[in-house]
Amino acid sequence: MSKIVKVNFSQLAERGKNQKELAEKFEKARQDFQTIVNSLNECWEGIDATAFLNNCNNYLEYLKNDTLYFDTLGEYFTTCSLSYNKVVLENKEKINRLNNLIDQDNQEQPGGVSL
Repeated sequence: MSKIVKVNFSQLAERGKNQKELAEKFEKARQDFQTIVNSLNECWEGIDATAFLNNCNNYLEYLKNDTLYFDTLGEYFTTCSLSYNKVVLENKEKINRLNNLIDQDNQEQPGGVSL
């Protein structure tokens, strides 16, 4: 049993654009947090400070991967939108060409079946 999949290409492209914008904002917030963490070296020293800063830096590296994931997801939405749209348009053109060939064939053959 087949299913009909309906894709709104413009919505998918818009979501891809929005996702990329969110990824940029997320990366900006991550960088701002990194700046704050780096500035702690100026006012806090010792074993606790080192442990805290190391944990924060590890977490910030983890967040870098999230930024990459969000950005890649945005690219995926955009690419899918363009690909699906292209296939639909190509198939529509093929159908139109076939319909034109059928019409021409019916006009050339008297008594042909018209659709």
